[in-house]
Amino acid sequence: MKNIELGQRLKDLREYHHYTQEYISSKLNIERPSYSNYECGKRTPPLDLIIRLCNFYQVSLDDLLCNPKFSPCAATMEGIPPSSGEDEEALLHYYRLLPDDSKREILQYLQFKFQQAKKQ
Repeated sequence: MKNIELGQRLKDLREYHHYTQEYISSKLNIERPSYSNYECGKRTPPLDLIIRLCNFYQVSLDDLLCNPKFSPCAATMEGIPPSSGEDEEALLHYYRLLPDDSKREILQYLQFKFQQAKKQ
């Protein structure tokens, strides 16, 4: 895989989750300019960092690096059951009405709750 393709996939994942480069780099304990170089395709992230990114985004290494039909939405939705009805539709409706910063907070909270549920 070319650096530019991996970089674009990393950027797509980050933007899909409404994260900033600053946020991702702080979570990975790296400098923001280093992360930016990975997204731009100027540098290739080391394998251990790629694995940490896969874990962070909950995508497989194979999907991130090899899947020609990779999509951040499909990769993160794998294994999620179909819509459960009115509650989910209401959640989506109100979410779409929120400003971007509130959306990020809601997503972070949902990810936190999901991680808690996985530990139980």
